[in-house]
Amino acid sequence: MKIRQVKKLFLRVTNQDGFIVNQNDASDWGQEEAQERLADKEAIYPFPEYTVSFKRVFFWESQEVTYLGGSGRRDPGKIVRLGEDGKTAFVVYNCSRDWENYQDYTAARTPLVNLVPGWPEGYREYLKGEEKSLQ
Repeated sequence: MKIRQVKKLFLRVTNQDGFIVNQNDASDWGQEEAQERLADKEAIYPFPEYTVSFKRVFFWESQEVTYLGGSGRRDPGKIVRLGEDGKTAFVVYNCSRDWENYQDYTAARTPLVNLVPGWPEGYREYLKGEEKSLQ
C-alpha cells in the first residue's frame, strides 16, 4: 500500500523561543513573490524580536502532528488521511490516548497550515505517565 504524502512550503513567524506564532501557506507562490515577501519582513510581522522564514514541510497518512490553535493552544493528533485538495488533512485529536487504534475515532478536517509535524514537547512523557500535565 502506497502512503500518500503532501509537500508544503510555509512562511513561518517564530518568537525568540522558537514558538510558532503564525504560519501561512506559500506553496502556490512563485519564487519571485516568495523572495519579495521575505525581503519585506516588517510588512509580514513588524516586531524585530520575531523571525520570519520559509519552512518546507511534508505530511503523510499516520503521521503524528500538532494542531496550532489560537492563543497558543497545541493539540496532539494523528493524520488518518490527506484531503484530495492537497490543503487539508483528516486528523484524530481525541482518542483517549488510544493512539494504536486512532483510525477508529472521528477525524476532523484540518487545514495543513494549522499543523506542524510531531507531537508537542513533553507529550510522549505525558502518555507514559512520567509527566502529570501538558503546558
